[in-house]
This record gives sequence, structure tokens and C-alpha cells, in this order.
Amino acid sequence: MIKKLPLIFALALVFFCTACQNPVLSGSDRKVLYSVRAFPAPDHGYLRFSDSQVSGGTYIAIYANPEPGYVLKEISLQSAGGNPSVPSWTRPKFTTPINSNTDVGATFVPKNAGEYTVSVDPAIENGLVYPETMSSGVGTVVKINIIPDEGFDLVDGSLTVTKISGGNVPLLSDGLGGFIFPYSFVVPNEDVRIEAQFEKLSPDALGGRAWKYLSVGQYDIASSLYETAYQNNPNDDELILYSTLFKLANILIDPDVRSLLGSGSLYMSVVPNNLDDWVCDDVYWTGEESGKWYQEYAATTHTPDDATLPKIYSRISGFVTPFGDFPFAQQSGRDHLVAGDNRPTREKFINLIFWALISSYRTGFNPFIDRVQHDVFGKEFDEAIARAETLSANAQVRLNPRLKDQFDLEELYGSGDTVIGKHDLNYIVGNLLAVRGIFEYLSVYDWTIDLRPALMSTITWDDGLDSILDNMFNLQENFDAHKNLWRDLSTVARILPLKNNFLTIRNARAMDKAKADISGALARTNAAMDYWYSSSGGATAHFISTAQDTRRWAKEGLAAAQTAVSGGGTFYFPKRLPKSIAGSAWPTESTADYGVNTVKFFTPGAFTLTNLVTTEEGGRAPSLFKVEWYEDRANEYVPVFTGKYSPVTGPLTDTGRENSVAGTSNNAPYGVYTFEVNTQNLREIFPKGFEESGFFNDPATGADPNRALFSDVFPSIPLWPWAATYFTGSRRPAKKLYEFYHKTSIDIVTK
Repeated sequence: MIKKLPLIFALALVFFCTACQNPVLSGSDRKVLYSVRAFPAPDHGYLRFSDSQVSGGTYIAIYANPEPGYVLKEISLQSAGGNPSVPSWTRPKFTTPINSNTDVGATFVPKNAGEYTVSVDPAIENGLVYPETMSSGVGTVVKINIIPDEGFDLVDGSLTVTKISGGNVPLLSDGLGGFIFPYSFVVPNEDVRIEAQFEKLSPDALGGRAWKYLSVGQYDIASSLYETAYQNNPNDDELILYSTLFKLANILIDPDVRSLLGSGSLYMSVVPNNLDDWVCDDVYWTGEESGKWYQEYAATTHTPDDATLPKIYSRISGFVTPFGDFPFAQQSGRDHLVAGDNRPTREKFINLIFWALISSYRTGFNPFIDRVQHDVFGKEFDEAIARAETLSANAQVRLNPRLKDQFDLEELYGSGDTVIGKHDLNYIVGNLLAVRGIFEYLSVYDWTIDLRPALMSTITWDDGLDSILDNMFNLQENFDAHKNLWRDLSTVARILPLKNNFLTIRNARAMDKAKADISGALARTNAAMDYWYSSSGGATAHFISTAQDTRRWAKEGLAAAQTAVSGGGTFYFPKRLPKSIAGSAWPTESTADYGVNTVKFFTPGAFTLTNLVTTEEGGRAPSLFKVEWYEDRANEYVPVFTGKYSPVTGPLTDTGRENSVAGTSNNAPYGVYTFEVNTQNLREIFPKGFEESGFFNDPATGADPNRALFSDVFPSIPLWPWAATYFTGSRRPAKKLYEFYHKTSIDIVTK
């Protein structure tokens, strides 16, 4: 694990405060650290911890080691000022989150008849050894887990399993003259003790040991060894490649990033603090939590009692599939979801992420965007990118079989031995640069907005803008506890985008960075694709033919994007990505659904609100229109729009159903209100795919072909996929929107 270096005085403070069991502050960012200690000291055994000083919410491992003849009965945890808890756990490793100074106690009791115990020599230094069981019957195969300190590893031949009566128990062999790793043995008919010695590795040995640990899925140890090996030999291609990959991966376990993903922003119910648990590799190295954390915490629906309102109803859980982008673990049957709901879970996840952001950032999303740029794509990321650049252009590095298996890379490279090089690493770096470019693009605009009223009443995950606004405006009449929010004109101004700074330019200079990163990302990924699809690549592996056939659309799409961005042209793309099947292709200009003018797209201010919708009152209010429509009752009540609309030029009445559509028998009301889209600007950005409303093209209606309604151009907001964005009824929300945008009297706000 790569850790930030704390200041010298902070280290001294940590050491001093540990002795007196008070929270301490660490590092230049002054994080609160909590101490963990074994107290009272247990009889007939001892405890060790993966860390004794951690920030709040960090999961630590507690290792229990009994004396021969004893087994663990229970572990107790006592927080400062709290009552001890007794976790139900009788295995050598126990993991728990730490949120205060914590005393850990353990009770060891004599073993049961017929059991034989496995103990570890308490004098072992510079590393940790623990078996996967503390007691078992004769003939049981027990794995021995090895966790060396940074830069250390086992002394060859020093790991022994000794019977209490004397004599060694043989370690299991792989049949080829080597030991099975992780090491294993068969329990004899008496108690045993494990002994081992660790030594500081020579620079020449670091890389080989790192490969060994990576081969069995011990990613954290491999990461540490590769980094140390690279520092000793920064010109070795294998060390450059693997240390770069791990340097990027370790960003996930940086405390600031874990806070960003967890309770600090996105409310993931648990965020691993080590790579082993992030990867969830349970084939070679199960550990105790690896492969389980996302299942164990997926059902969490609790929001802490001290969370300030508004609360979200579900905290974001972990990935069910660690390396896929779906499915995500979410609960059904809660009051925020429909019982038995089978809609795509990716959309649920996106929506819940959005609610989490609203809950975490009350004044808008600028702080979140800035945190991502600083914490995820900060110094460590820049150093990893710089390191990747030093890899030789003709590097040929063995791809570790464990990584190939865990990430299903056989479908790209085929079976057998594989070597990778500069282009493979650049493809990974390029994709990450593109993500950074997206956040830099977002930082151009101001995302100031206060959406608290949207969470003051029950709003389901797939509510449309109609329902959300209706609930918001209902608060002033039906929710005494919150209606004072609407009496405060400054609150109203923070909610309504055109009354605050929402989507105004915040940092125009960031656009150059965004374009540079996205251009650099496309250059890297395209170079990799050209290499993988070429016929002359030396000994470095290419994509196998089936992978080339099924992913040709990706190669074509990346090439089209790079050509458009570098040449200032138009990039054409589909509504949905082509499927990864043989014969799939990226659409051409004539077959694509959309086209984006890259020059306009990378112009600061292209997506300000005044460029998205037409406005009045000096750009402070959106132009509102009333649309004629009726229900086709002979066809499942499908709404039919007549093509007629009229601008709203005065306060709306409360009736809303006073007008009938001529020629219909059902007396349907006008009852639909919407904004007008700035078609001139959007047509310049999207020369294809931006369609003005169909009925605006009919000269008989007097419609202007250069005008379009928001409800027709954008029939749904992506965050709420199935709900219309136009406003039904005249009382709410159209009436209230008009009042708040056009009136400033306190009487209007409070009546």
C-alpha cells in the first residue's frame, strides 16, 4: 500500500497520543486517527492487528493466536465510552471497522476432545503468519497464510510445522519438487506450532518474490514488493509495468478516495482498504473477507442517525460483479423501490449515486468534482502516468497468469503464455485519462444548486421531473417542518437554476486541459488498437482473431473520435454501443443517430443554461409554453399532441382544465407545460440527432421550424428514464415555477 507521508510533528503527535488512548491527528490534512490495542491482555493466547492507528471507517484485521491446547472462544470490542460487543467469530482472522479508540479483548479456552490445535510462534518478527483454522480434526488440510512486512519475505526453508511432542509435519508438495503456495499441511494427531523467519530481501530478489505473490492473488504484498523493486531498479521493463499498474490500483485504497466512495460522498456501504478485497479473488487466495465484502454488505440500507437531512433511503452497496459495470447490488421491496422490480440495476445504481451526491453536497456538485480531480487524479495518478511513459517501446513483459485469469483476458489474448508491452499499458492509461478529461470538462461549468427540497418527501428512484417538482412545491403547504424553506427567497433562488449560478462558466481554462487529456487518451487507445489489429507486432501478443472480430466497432469508434477531435470535425455515434459480436461496426455519418461538432463541444459556455433554453427577463427566467393535447381513448389513452402551443405570458390560473381540444369528444385539457429549447445553439453542437419538434415544421400551425419544445426534444431526463419531463397540470409545478421565476414578492412565495 502506498501511503501519504505524514509530517514529522504529526508522527510525534500520533506516538504521544497513542499512549493515552485519545484520538490523534495525522498528516497535513489533519485526519483523526483512532488507536486499536489488545486490552486487557488475553490469557493463553495473543492478538495482532493489521494496523493499530486508522482513520474512521477503516477495516482492520485482528489475528488471534492461541497457545497449544487452546482455542478462541470469542473476541470482544469496546469503543471509548461504550459497552463491549462480542462478535461471533472463532477463526484466526476477524475484520471490523474502526470508528473510535477501540480495546480488543479475546477469550481462549481449552480445546474440545478430538480436536488438535494450530498455534503460531509469537516471537516471529518482520511478518505475520496465520493458519486458516486454529483447531481441527486429524487429516484436515490447513493453509498457512504469509504476510511479510514491506521489503521482507520468508527465509527459504524457515517455515516449519512442529508437533508439540517433537518432529516436523511435512508441508504439502505440488508433485514437482516445490511446495504448494499458499503453504499447506495435514493436521496430525496432536497439537502443532508454526515457526518462521523473515529476512530483508535483496534488490535482485524483490521482483521474483513479487511475481510469486501476484501468482497466488496476494495483490497487496505483490504491490509493495514491485514498488520497492522498482525504486531499486527503475529501468527494468517488468518492474515499470507492474509497479505502474499497482500504483494506479492503490489509488482506490487511498484514505481520501475511500472517503469519497464511502460516507464522504457516495455512501458505498463498505469500501475495502486493501487490494485483495477490492479484487475479490477467491480462486487462489480467499483470505477471510476477500470475495465476500460486497455480498455481506450489499443489503445494507441503514443511513447513520447523525447524517444531516435529507437522508437517502439506501446507501450505495458494493459491486456484485467486481470487474463488470453491472449488475449492482441493490435492494428491492423497500419504500424507495417497487417490490419485485426488474428494471436494469445499472440505472438504479446511477440514480442512487445521484441521490447520494445530493445528500452529500448541499450547495451543488462543485466540491465533488474538485475532490475527484484532487484525490483520484492527483499526484499519485500523475506519477503513475509519468512512470508508464518510461516503459520501453519494444517491451515484452510476461502477463501473469493470475491476472489473465482474474480479468478474463484469455478472450482477448487467447490461451497459453502471453507477453504485453507499451501499447497494453497505454490502453489502460488512455482510458483513465479520458475519465480525468470528463471531470475536467465538468469543472468548466458551475454546478451550484440546492436540491434539498427534492428529498424532503418520499421520492422514488424513477420519479420524473414532474413528480419531483410536485413534491417539492407540496412542501410549502403539507410539510410544516420544512415550508419555511420556501419562505426564504434565498433558498428558492438556490433551487431554481436560472436564479443561481447553475451551468455558468466556473473555470474556462479547464477546457484546454479536458481537450488535451481526451486527445491524449484517444491517441493512446488508438495506437494500442492499431497494434493489436496489425499483422506485424513482433513477439508481443495481439488480440486473437475472434476478439478482433467482435470488437472491431470499438477500433472504428476510437479512430473516428480521434479524427474528429484532432481535425475539428464531427464525431458520429449511436444511441447505444454496438454489441460485441462478429460483424458489428461503428455507424457511419449516414447511419449514426447523433453527431457532435467537436469544436463547438470544446468551446467553454456551449452548455450554459441560456444556450440550452430560451429565456426572458434578461435571461433570469425560462420561456414557458402551454401545449395542446388530448388522450386517445380508443388507443390506450395515448397522449396526442396537436402541434399547437402558446407562450405563457401571465400568472397561471388554478383550474387548468378550462380548455378542450377542438374536434375531440373527451374534453381533454391543455394541461401540459414545457420550456423552449435554444435550437440554434444546440443544432450547432449536434448537427445530427438534435431533432426539432415534428409539429413545428407544419406551416399550417404557424410553427417556427427553428423552435422546439423541451418535452419533445428531450422526452425524458436520463436519471429518470421512464418519466416525461414536461409539466402536467397548471397548479403544480408549472404554476409555481412561473411564480418563483417571475415574482419576487414574499406573498407569492408563502401563499
